[in-house]
Amino acid sequence: LLLDRLREGAYVESESAKIGTVQIPRPVHLKILEPLSVVSLDVPIEARVAHLRQQYQAYEHDTCTLKRRLSHIKSRRFSHWEQLIDQGRWDDFVFDLLTTHYDPAYTKAMNRDKPAYPPSTSTTLHLDDLSPSSVRHAVTQILSA
Repeated sequence: LLLDRLREGAYVESESAKIGTVQIPRPVHLKILEPLSVVSLDVPIEARVAHLRQQYQAYEHDTCTLKRRLSHIKSRRFSHWEQLIDQGRWDDFVFDLLTTHYDPAYTKAMNRDKPAYPPSTSTTLHLDDLSPSSVRHAVTQILSA
């Protein structure tokens, strides 16, 4: 019943089956990901870097906490990230984190969890930036589709 209700009009980000410390059981997560339609956002990497720096700017003033959180990521890039952080090269750090860790991990998860059949519709929205007005415009397009 819950899945039927979700399919009637829910928007689900397919990033992870984990919400905070709660793990959605894999069969339920895969069922939720059986899309009626898929909307992908295409945003330039520079805009993503700027947005993430704005959203997580507190870490630029608390590098110890940032490094501690990064240490949980099993990556050979950790020492390079530490150097970029210590040098205050924030754009380079976020760019490298996105392109060498986050994006590949996201792509791997998306390919693993891809439904066995294609969605009925698939749309890509191109956003120049992630400003509130751009995001509002994208949401309006998604809701009106």
